[in-house]
Amino acid sequence: MKIIKNSVSPNATINDVVLGVLSLGLSEYMHLRSPDAIREGTRLTAITMSNLRSASGFPDISDLMKGDKETGWGNKIGFMLHPIYIRKPGNSTDPLWHLKEAQLAMNKKKQSKSGRMSYIFGSLAMKIISVDFAAWLMYRMACHSAFLFSNTMGPQQEIYMAGNLVTSIKASASSSPQAMTIHMVSYAGKAVMQILTAENLIPDPHVLAKCFEEALRNMKKRAALISPPKHQQ
Repeated sequence: MKIIKNSVSPNATINDVVLGVLSLGLSEYMHLRSPDAIREGTRLTAITMSNLRSASGFPDISDLMKGDKETGWGNKIGFMLHPIYIRKPGNSTDPLWHLKEAQLAMNKKKQSKSGRMSYIFGSLAMKIISVDFAAWLMYRMACHSAFLFSNTMGPQQEIYMAGNLVTSIKASASSSPQAMTIHMVSYAGKAVMQILTAENLIPDPHVLAKCFEEALRNMKKRAALISPPKHQQ
């Protein structure tokens, strides 16, 4: 994925690449299901999560025990409504167009501070009114989106639990009102994507997964033409 993001911009992120893959893969999937249904300007809305902690990586356990606002226990995440652009596939369509649009949209979202504001309003709703009210607000926001997406960084080295090697880490969530939930977790240099779909809307998630795989391959091929790998002398 680093090859892909570097071919577009040095400021692009892995998250931008994944959102671009989702955009291109969904375009391919919708074209397979309904070739004549995709119109110019078609757009889906995804809920994406953002980490609001200023410190990156994993804090030491001693820092967690201190309980300060940056390294204390618990989550500190915000939610953003992110546009996913659907474009009819064709020979003239540049696969990296989806990455460029994803990066542009994400940069606008970051500048808008919508993720931080969602965290502040959610915290106030829980403290002033109730947890149930905050959950209702989140549910109402989810009802105005097509799917939920999260990308979580896990341990970068292999870990053991009770003396047993952890070979992979997967995450998912059910009971959301969207048609699809996508969670990606990186662990020990590998990333695993979990796809959960509503059967009545997306009855063939295995086909959708293949579209995502093909989208990643097409973007990598296009990126290789722009920035071919350097050969050692």
